Amino acid sequence: MTLVPDHPGDITAVNVTETGPLRVQSGSALAWEPLVEKSTEMNESTNFFSSGELTVLGLSGQGWAFLSSFGSIYERDVTPDEPLVADEDHIVAWTEGLSLSREKDGSIKSTMLGGEGIVTTFSGNGHVWMQTRNPLAFGTVGGGAESDGGGDGSGVSDFI
Repeated sequence: MTLVPDHPGDITAVNVTETGPLRVQSGSALAWEPLVEKSTEMNESTNFFSSGELTVLGLSGQGWAFLSSFGSIYERDVTPDEPLVADEDHIVAWTEGLSLSREKDGSIKSTMLGGEGIVTTFSGNGHVWMQTRNPLAFGTVGGGAESDGGGDGSGVSDFI
């Protein structure tokens, strides 16, 4: 079997049996085995992602799930002593049970480089998968602004 994601980037296999239930951003769940159960989960009202997603995909049960990312995928453990603060558009998935809080990062660098300057803080015990690129910045998600690429009419979407 061949898996092909929407965006150029990594695919990572996650053993849902070992990690426990996951919450996955829309578009990042590529495939899962038959014994992995899929559900639609609501984001907490304080955690509307700037990509406009109100719901996330829940994966639980037994077996493997395959996650895709835009760019490289990297993983971080979260502990009570080491919470994780991440630009929310770089978040791919996280283990159920982590506490999330959303806030505006007031730094000029964040606002200029990250768009809206919104970050999500993960706390508790768990795991987070993130992507190195932001699909919204490249205009590859429905509703994103596309660059015209100059005077020739080609844009980022012509190459992806």
